[in-house]
Amino acid sequence: IGVFTATGTLTSGSPTFTLSASNLRIGAGQLVTGTGVPANTTVVSIVGTAVTLSNNATVTGTETLTFDNQILV
Repeated sequence: IGVFTATGTLTSGSPTFTLSASNLRIGAGQLVTGTGVPANTTVVSIVGTAVTLSNNATVTGTETLTFDNQILV
């Protein structure tokens, strides 16, 4: 919960971020930021290690992305 990172692979032109390992903290609606991820991108869904983003990636390669639940305390 909160803000955390996860490493995986992006492919330019694809909305799929393939995690290096499963991550139970990732869920739909989280804001995603990082190299190759357009502004205002969120998680649409996650199945296993495949995270579907709301926008297509703009780079290809291994990246560490930041996931934010957007919860302020």
